Amino acid sequence: MRPERVTAPSDRLSDLRVVFTARDGSWSMAEFNWDGDGPVLGVRWNGDLTNPRDRGHPRSGPGAVPVWFVLPDALAELARAFLAIARMGQVVLGRADLTRRESEVADTATVVE
Repeated sequence: MRPERVTAPSDRLSDLRVVFTARDGSWSMAEFNWDGDGPVLGVRWNGDLTNPRDRGHPRSGPGAVPVWFVLPDALAELARAFLAIARMGQVVLGRADLTRRESEVADTATVVE
Protein backbone atom coordinates (compact mmCIF):
# COMPACT_ATOMS: atom_id res chain seq x y z
CA MET A 1 0.00 0.00 0.00
CA ARG A 2 1.32 3.44 -0.86
CA PRO A 3 2.44 4.98 2.45
CA GLU A 4 0.85 8.37 1.82
CA ARG A 5 -2.56 6.66 1.76
CA VAL A 6 -2.20 5.36 5.34
CA THR A 7 -4.04 8.01 7.32
CA ALA A 8 -5.85 6.00 9.99
CA PRO A 9 -6.93 6.51 12.64
CA SER A 10 -8.03 9.92 11.39
CA ASP A 11 -9.07 11.05 14.88
CA ARG A 12 -5.47 10.60 16.12
CA LEU A 13 -3.25 11.16 13.06
CA SER A 14 -2.93 14.41 11.09
CA ASP A 15 -0.48 16.25 8.84
CA LEU A 16 1.10 13.08 7.42
CA ARG A 17 4.37 13.61 5.53
CA VAL A 18 6.27 10.58 4.22
CA VAL A 19 9.96 11.39 4.81
CA PHE A 20 11.62 8.16 3.71
CA THR A 21 10.84 5.18 1.51
CA ALA A 22 13.31 2.38 0.86
CA ARG A 23 14.30 2.28 -2.80
CA ASP A 24 12.55 -1.08 -3.21
CA GLY A 25 9.38 0.39 -1.67
CA SER A 26 9.26 -2.24 1.07
CA TRP A 27 9.05 0.16 4.03
CA SER A 28 8.56 3.83 4.79
CA MET A 29 8.97 6.36 7.57
CA ALA A 30 6.66 9.32 8.07
CA GLU A 31 6.37 12.35 10.27
CA PHE A 32 2.91 13.29 11.55
CA ASN A 33 0.99 14.74 14.46
CA TRP A 34 -0.37 12.12 16.85
CA ASP A 35 -3.14 12.92 19.34
CA GLY A 36 -2.59 16.62 18.71
CA ASP A 37 1.08 16.36 19.63
CA GLY A 38 3.88 16.20 17.22
CA PRO A 39 5.64 15.76 15.16
CA VAL A 40 6.29 12.08 15.80
CA LEU A 41 7.91 9.49 13.54
CA GLY A 42 6.20 6.32 12.44
CA VAL A 43 7.24 3.35 10.32
CA ARG A 44 5.46 0.62 8.37
CA TRP A 45 6.03 -2.21 5.93
CA ASN A 46 4.28 -1.17 2.72
CA GLY A 47 3.65 -4.64 1.35
CA ASP A 48 3.58 -5.26 -2.39
CA LEU A 49 3.00 -1.84 -3.97
CA THR A 50 1.83 -3.49 -7.20
CA ASN A 51 -0.92 -5.46 -5.42
CA PRO A 52 -3.83 -3.21 -4.37
CA ARG A 53 -5.08 -5.90 -1.96
CA ASP A 54 -1.79 -5.94 0.01
CA ARG A 55 -2.16 -3.37 2.77
CA GLY A 56 1.23 -3.95 4.39
CA HIS A 57 1.84 -3.92 8.16
CA PRO A 58 0.97 -2.93 10.79
CA ARG A 59 -2.81 -3.09 10.62
CA SER A 60 -5.28 -2.59 13.42
CA GLY A 61 -8.85 -3.17 14.51
CA PRO A 62 -11.83 -4.65 12.71
CA GLY A 63 -11.07 -4.88 9.03
CA ALA A 64 -7.30 -4.76 9.67
CA VAL A 65 -6.98 -1.07 8.78
CA PRO A 66 -3.45 0.00 7.71
CA VAL A 67 -1.75 2.15 10.37
CA TRP A 68 1.67 3.52 11.32
CA PHE A 69 3.78 2.25 14.23
CA VAL A 70 4.70 5.36 16.27
CA LEU A 71 8.35 5.14 17.29
CA PRO A 72 9.17 5.67 20.96
CA ASP A 73 11.19 8.86 21.55
CA ALA A 74 14.55 7.07 21.92
CA LEU A 75 14.09 5.22 18.61
CA ALA A 76 12.78 8.35 16.90
CA GLU A 77 16.02 10.08 17.85
CA LEU A 78 18.02 7.33 16.13
CA ALA A 79 15.69 7.41 13.13
CA ARG A 80 16.23 11.16 12.75
CA ALA A 81 20.00 10.53 12.76
CA PHE A 82 19.48 7.90 10.03
CA LEU A 83 17.50 10.43 7.98
CA ALA A 84 20.27 13.01 8.37
CA ILE A 85 22.86 10.50 7.12
CA ALA A 86 20.62 9.50 4.21
CA ARG A 87 20.07 13.16 3.26
CA MET A 88 23.80 13.85 3.44
CA GLY A 89 24.44 10.83 1.23
CA GLN A 90 21.95 12.06 -1.36
CA VAL A 91 23.92 15.29 -1.64
CA VAL A 92 27.53 14.08 -1.32
CA LEU A 93 27.32 10.44 -2.43
CA GLY A 94 30.71 9.22 -3.51
CA ARG A 95 32.75 11.66 -1.44
CA ALA A 96 35.74 10.11 0.30
CA ASP A 97 34.59 11.23 3.74
CA LEU A 98 31.48 9.02 3.65
CA THR A 99 31.88 5.74 5.46
CA ARG A 100 31.01 2.58 3.55
CA ARG A 101 27.81 2.17 5.59
CA GLU A 102 26.75 5.77 5.01
CA SER A 103 27.24 5.22 1.28
CA GLU A 104 25.13 2.05 1.43
CA VAL A 105 22.37 3.87 3.30
CA ALA A 106 22.38 6.72 0.82
CA ASP A 107 22.40 4.35 -2.13
CA THR A 108 19.32 2.42 -0.97
CA ALA A 109 17.23 5.33 0.22
CA THR A 110 14.71 7.70 -1.21
CA VAL A 111 14.49 10.66 1.15
CA VAL A 112 11.80 13.27 0.74
CA GLU A 113 12.95 16.72 1.83
